[in-house]
Amino acid sequence: MAGVELIRRGLAEPIGLLSEDPAVQKMVALAPLDRLVFGGWDPRLENEHEAAVRNDVVGTEQLKPVAPALRKLRAWPARWSAAAARRDLAAFQRKHRLARVVVVNLTSTEPAGKRGASAIYARAAIESGCPFINFTPNIADELPALRKLAEQRGVPLAGKDGKTGQTMMKSVLAPAFRARSLRVAGWFSTNLLGNEDGRTLKNPAAHRAKEKCKSDLLDQMLGYRVPSHLVQINYYPPRGDNKEAWDNIDLVGFLGKPMALKVNFLCRDSILAAPLVVDLVRFMDLAARRGERGPQEWLSFYFKAPYARHQPIEQGLAEQYRALLAHLRQAK
Repeated sequence: MAGVELIRRGLAEPIGLLSEDPAVQKMVALAPLDRLVFGGWDPRLENEHEAAVRNDVVGTEQLKPVAPALRKLRAWPARWSAAAARRDLAAFQRKHRLARVVVVNLTSTEPAGKRGASAIYARAAIESGCPFINFTPNIADELPALRKLAEQRGVPLAGKDGKTGQTMMKSVLAPAFRARSLRVAGWFSTNLLGNEDGRTLKNPAAHRAKEKCKSDLLDQMLGYRVPSHLVQINYYPPRGDNKEAWDNIDLVGFLGKPMALKVNFLCRDSILAAPLVVDLVRFMDLAARRGERGPQEWLSFYFKAPYARHQPIEQGLAEQYRALLAHLRQAK
């Protein structure tokens, strides 16, 4: 929200926003950034300026010009029933006279196998006719029923788990190794993360859910099971939102000779994720305007475990990017 406010005022460039790329904007008419209205649920009930300062992603100095606008945005109370969430969505749409509402799930990772808040909000969105984006690894067991509901209600659905940093790099490197017939003998990935997402992942059950999303796509991209593929996510408070994603890749080349590649990505977790969320909102709004329903495979570019009608689905980033642009060309 802070980023969009800064861009609207010409105080920041839209770096990272594919939806702002001039080539994309020539293909389709997307909802302008200055027409987006924000709202949402959070247990803390803070206004957005308080939340931005507490999380310390943007920094108080850069926030100053947009602080008054962010203070006007206060989170709605968390809901534990789909009916209550539907009422909130209807009231929000009426208050701001909105043509459409897009719902994005940004909740913390929930333990695998347990019904959490994500499923409640997903059902509320779909029953309200709102396109729904699952940017988390949540909603596994409930997905078949939600997908059926989305098809019945004519609602676009996209997910799951935003592909931001380390997994984005895997979806670039793994297809390159496959194209050159280099065999991956092992891939060790570790993450140092000190924000609230990292703290949530201290829970072993939540960690397993996130780890599965980060792990599954590697074997799909390579076409075989990597003998040693390890993924670690470590909560390390001193890093805050400044995440370190470190990979060691052991390769086998011509004549069986071993090689290795090491990647150290010093990234910013929310700064990578935020533009993807804005892109997805604008693209899902386009899908709703065009009457598209159910899983939006053309948005696989943005997800670790993309929703699709047919499996397996292409996981390489370059191919996913080409598929996204091809869909947009047809959407004129």
